[in-house]
This record gives sequence, structure tokens and C-alpha cells, in this order.
Amino acid sequence: MDTPHEIVNLRAVALGKALDLPAAQLPKGDGNPIAAKMRDHTLWMDGREQAAVIYDRSKLRQGDVIPGPAIVVEMDSTTLIESGCIATVDAVGNILINLA
Repeated sequence: MDTPHEIVNLRAVALGKALDLPAAQLPKGDGNPIAAKMRDHTLWMDGREQAAVIYDRSKLRQGDVIPGPAIVVEMDSTTLIESGCIATVDAVGNILINLA
């Protein structure tokens, strides 16, 4: 850069009434995330190799249930579902991970 200064972070605060914008709901699935399956995978967890599945988050549907271990990938993040856990996709696409 030709300047001696560089802006790294810039923050702004806005006050006002929030709009009531409902989140778009995902299409309902049947609980089986097979349509989002990319491939089988082996990962190292809990001191040993374990069979896992890699899923494409954009293809998950409302109500899909993903048993761990599994990996859910998308363009800008990766979610690990550990062994002994079960993930459920809610109506707006959140991945809710709970102990099995």
C-alpha cells in the first residue's frame, strides 16, 4: 500500500426499531440427510480412527438428523459433529447438536 496507515477494523453502532423479518424456512425433509451426503470419510477422534460422513450444508433439509461423527461443510465454515452426539437441522437451517 502507498499509505503509512491501514484500517484493520471498522465498527459502527446503529440504534432504531428492528424490522420484523421472518427467516426463510428450509423445505421439510424426512429426517434422512442422504441427499446432502458428499462422501464417507475416516477421521481421528477420541484417540482412534472412526468412520464418518461429510455432508453439504446447502443440501440439508428441515428435520434432517445427523449422527456423529460427521462433518458438515459449506463455503465459509465447517461444523464437526462429535461421536456420541446427534445434530438436527431446524426450520431455518440451524444445526442443533446434542448428546445422543
